[in-house]
Amino acid sequence: MALLLDLDGTIVRFPIDWSRFYKFLREMGIELKFLEFIRRFWGTEVFWRSHEYLSSLELEALQRVEVYEKVSDLLERISRRTPVAIVTFQSRRAAEEALRVAGIDHVVKTIVSRDDGGSRLTQLRLALSRLGASPEGSFFVGDKVNDAIAALLCGVRCVLVFRGLRESRISESDDILEDLNSWGVPTFSSLRDALRFVERSLP
Repeated sequence: MALLLDLDGTIVRFPIDWSRFYKFLREMGIELKFLEFIRRFWGTEVFWRSHEYLSSLELEALQRVEVYEKVSDLLERISRRTPVAIVTFQSRRAAEEALRVAGIDHVVKTIVSRDDGGSRLTQLRLALSRLGASPEGSFFVGDKVNDAIAALLCGVRCVLVFRGLRESRISESDDILEDLNSWGVPTFSSLRDALRFVERSLP
């Protein structure tokens, strides 16, 4: 059992200048969004060059990083009952610095970052392995539908934080919140509420 947490969009917001990163990719002839780029190129020379460039943008953004909510009290209580890990597409160095800014670095046992894996599913499995935890009874708190899909494939319970949700209905026949709830993925508008749900659900 463990609590795994996404970082950017869940705990903090990195104000990264994505236009500069996508310009960097275009100069190499790559026209892909970030997650697809990571999935397709992770581990290649192109990935590591791009990783280093994006890391520099992340470190710049750290000067203006926003902590969404103060949750150190909740995470300290939870960490006494189950280990806590960060699973993020940020670089390890940026993640470490952001956790210090958020005041929760002392409760995190391990960080699985972009350096370690190119898909959320790979990262979740690696985090569980490092903690010696099984998927059963473990939670992952993220902020994207991609997080929920990866958690379901991994066998981990997922909780999503959707801040400022604009529109849950994506077509006449499809409502994303209805879909997530039907798969047992609860959604909240704040990290504090999501963590309270996790805390109540721990044995």
